[in-house]
Amino acid sequence: MSLMDLKCQESIYITEECCYNDNDAERLLLGKDYHRRYLVYLFFDLPPYAYIRSLKEARIILFKLPQVKQNDINLKKQCVRYSVGALLNFFSIYSCNCSPTFIDSNQIVTFQDEYCCSYTEIDITHIVKTWIEEKIENKGVLLYGNENAPLIIYASNRYKIQGMQPRLRLIYEDQCVCKPLSSVPCTIIVK
Repeated sequence: MSLMDLKCQESIYITEECCYNDNDAERLLLGKDYHRRYLVYLFFDLPPYAYIRSLKEARIILFKLPQVKQNDINLKKQCVRYSVGALLNFFSIYSCNCSPTFIDSNQIVTFQDEYCCSYTEIDITHIVKTWIEEKIENKGVLLYGNENAPLIIYASNRYKIQGMQPRLRLIYEDQCVCKPLSSVPCTIIVK
């Protein structure tokens, strides 16, 4: 088995109303605060098919940033769910002005935030396999929270500490890209 971490090529957060804050590029806001719900867009450029054709697992890893504690302690006990879906059209911060962003309803993964963990891992193996098999084109993923999902702040791909930037971890079976050359015994006489 081999492991490959892919850096996030693009990450951004917007509100449901398509408001974007260019001055806050190091953070990704996901969930709901007092006034707004936030969505996160991520894009990962996949390596050539030969390397990942035998994909076993694909997980997004996002690192949390400190934030002001939520006043409601009961949020820890609620069934708080977030989702990630494969995009069917290209992402734009101006989608609300032009055309809505569509997510493939067959390619939605639900996950829960572990309150005490400093990072979040999301298994998106099914989504990545559909990209590899060319059932849908890789146009990135969109993360969103349900109605009672509290705000989580993650590091973006522009965060100053590179080790905390979003990544896609691929676990795959080693495949030989080129067949090894065969050898034939021979005798060479030099005169």
